[in-house]
Amino acid sequence: MSTGNGDTLETVPAGSRPIVTDDRIDKTVPLEWTDIFEQINPSVALVRLTIPASSLYEARKETFSALVIDEAGLLISSYAMFDKAVDYRGILMEGASVDVFVDAYTKPFPATLYGFDIMSDIALLKVEPESRKLTAQSLNKGYDVRVGLEVGIITSPEDYVLEGSLIPGHIMSIQVPGVRENNLPYAFFVSDVPTLNKVPGAPLVDVYGRVLGICSASNLYSYLDHRTYIIPAPVISKVVEHILDIVESDPVIRPLLGVAVMKDESAAHFSQRYEYPMGLYVTCVQLDSPAYIAGLRTGDIILSINEKTMQTTEDLTEFMRQKSTGSYCVMQVFRPGEAEELSFSCYLQQARH
Repeated sequence: MSTGNGDTLETVPAGSRPIVTDDRIDKTVPLEWTDIFEQINPSVALVRLTIPASSLYEARKETFSALVIDEAGLLISSYAMFDKAVDYRGILMEGASVDVFVDAYTKPFPATLYGFDIMSDIALLKVEPESRKLTAQSLNKGYDVRVGLEVGIITSPEDYVLEGSLIPGHIMSIQVPGVRENNLPYAFFVSDVPTLNKVPGAPLVDVYGRVLGICSASNLYSYLDHRTYIIPAPVISKVVEHILDIVESDPVIRPLLGVAVMKDESAAHFSQRYEYPMGLYVTCVQLDSPAYIAGLRTGDIILSINEKTMQTTEDLTEFMRQKSTGSYCVMQVFRPGEAEELSFSCYLQQARH
């Protein structure tokens, strides 16, 4: 697999994986926010993305945040921030570059876009600290997120700010958890922390100093929406493992439809509550995916694909396991508010990572 600058990706050492906490953190005694900041801030990096000129845009630089998850030089951030700097394959265009500024180091580290996942909005960056070790943070393994929970976002510093920014807030809402066609989890939750310049890619922590997730930029479809969308830490951990497994393995062409659907128990609940037919309740349609191009929307209910009934997430994952890139799919869909069932067709694309 190639990096964003055209070089060949190298194998990540066996021990170079994001560490997941074992919940031994004392959750009975909240920490002072000053202590939490001192604990997390050394792992919050400033990303400077150089975007080359195009027919629509002038050359420019974007800055946002990232979190160090491995002392050997792995960081995570929001892939949506790279949108104007990547080509149709999802990797960095010629002339684009990434520099990462890490606390306690004067000069930036050149970084590569090591891997990515579009639907989860996760970018995996890699730097080479040589003999030095970076300060990494663990990812909380549990879904310890509740509406009203007191949280804070720690971002990289603005220009001429001595130390990074700490923005307090609360959890506002939690999305119904979903499952993707490749059986990876899909979920996010929302905080009332305003979306500022350096917020994408920044970690969100609770009063015990646990990293509950990172801030995403992919759900901000309106400039009037100032809430912050968070990718949960358990989702990040599984997706990063998935990305690294692909990077470390021989190239395998995997088909992509581009949907996430509700878990079975949630779908059954919605079906009974609103008297909708049983099927796959779509919670996300990946931008520019075959499903997106065909016209599928969030909220649609997939009843069948190629005349095969779809009622459980296992039906979808098993169907995709049997298909290859270029396979033709016809989906029968119930759309709430429409009088008749709809039909959408598409050809499966090659999944990008």
